[in-house]
Amino acid sequence: MLRISRNISLLFLLGLSSCAALDTERNLAPLYSEHWKAGGGVETESLGGAILTHRPSVEAELDAWAIRPLFIHEWREDVSRTEFLSPFGTVTRTDEEFTWAFNPIARYSREKGKEGLEDRYSLIILPLGLYFSQFPDGRKVRAAFPFLGVIDGFLTFDRLEFALFPLYMRSERGGRTTWHWLFPLFSYSKSDDGIAWRAWPLVGHDQREGRYDRWSFLWPIFQFQRNEQRLGPANEEVTWAVFPFLGRTEQGTFRSTTVLWPFFGYSEDPASGFKSLDMPWPLVSFQSPGNSGRASRFRMWPFYSRYEGDGMTARSWAWPFIQHRIEQYPDGEREALSFLPFYQSIERRYDGVETPTRWQKLWPLWQHEEGEDHISSSIPALNPLWRTSQIDRHYSWLWELYSMKGEGDRLHQRGWLGLWRRESDKHEIRTSLGPLWSQRTYRSKGTLIHENSLFFGLLRWRSSEPEGLECLAPALPGPGWPLRYSRELLELPENDSAVTPPEES
Repeated sequence: MLRISRNISLLFLLGLSSCAALDTERNLAPLYSEHWKAGGGVETESLGGAILTHRPSVEAELDAWAIRPLFIHEWREDVSRTEFLSPFGTVTRTDEEFTWAFNPIARYSREKGKEGLEDRYSLIILPLGLYFSQFPDGRKVRAAFPFLGVIDGFLTFDRLEFALFPLYMRSERGGRTTWHWLFPLFSYSKSDDGIAWRAWPLVGHDQREGRYDRWSFLWPIFQFQRNEQRLGPANEEVTWAVFPFLGRTEQGTFRSTTVLWPFFGYSEDPASGFKSLDMPWPLVSFQSPGNSGRASRFRMWPFYSRYEGDGMTARSWAWPFIQHRIEQYPDGEREALSFLPFYQSIERRYDGVETPTRWQKLWPLWQHEEGEDHISSSIPALNPLWRTSQIDRHYSWLWELYSMKGEGDRLHQRGWLGLWRRESDKHEIRTSLGPLWSQRTYRSKGTLIHENSLFFGLLRWRSSEPEGLECLAPALPGPGWPLRYSRELLELPENDSAVTPPEES
């Protein structure tokens, strides 16, 4: 009994003497691991990736932590950002601004006022109909919808005031003030260029000098409008309708007729050669622009459609299953192709940049993205949505058997739950299979060096061509590699050309 106790004590003391230092890698994946990140940085991972922390170096403070899928928090330069219950919640903080949002339920934002001005803040809680806001000039607005309130800068309105909505509301937009009673039944509007009123749906009139003059009776059945009046009587647009039976629009040489709106319609402009036919909409539609500058369209829905205009060419076959789109931008071009629900791809080309950015997904098997200085892949890709990296960050660790991310010469590769990992850059390659095996490869002063660790760091050795095999001290729980570059460990100068990528051996 005494001998057994003595042996246990010796093993315990041996274990204490061979424990890995606090600034070295420890790998007990999927329970816990602390490892060096290619390009610099230290990351810890627990419970297969559910809990993460990251810091730029051994000595630095945390710049990111996560409890997935609940929270991800990051500090980037002067910006602090938190994502919670993704994709609904975000918190963003800078020295000047703070924003908290839980979409679409509530949002709060605050912006520090410039010298001599008040802070600007706003709070909106949609389910309760609550809105509070303060502006830099000191104005404060409050709203408790539908009871009483004042709202500035909401949607397209400059200002809204209401009391016991829909009994009373006053709105301001584009220089026009409108009073509503029993919205939308009765209203009166006034501006410098005209008035409007309605007793809906019986009769309504809306007029703005030089712009339009519109009447309706038993809306939407009888309508008469004169639009674009700034062009003069010969070129203004005149439209009338007995909805939905018949409608007519005329402007210059342009003529358009609709029957049983929106199903049947024909338009033409002999002066420009424009023609359009719906027979019936949306199943069959043809549009030939001539020299009018309008879009070109051909549709036999859902079998085939083509649209060309506004800097975009879009085609679909068996809509919505096969779609192809090319869009022109001031700085380049974007091309998208989808075979729903299985395949989606996006290619973005920038003027002056040789390599385009490509994103592809073969759902649910594979997802890939690459650009001029970055690359990433994952297998499988169970998220069925288009390019939603925020959702992937929170949830994909649960199912990804393999993931890879690269930036410049840095490459990060990871197996399911972190059981397998590979980190590589121009200085080092580190590969591990949980606590069972790990290898570190680097080149020092022209010599390629391999270091290996087995069984929780109990067996460790180093091998190189001139030195041969060299045993290393155990480092429980292993592998015990330093959480920094080998060049720093060996105190090599920054410009030492002997430190070269292992791949060049």
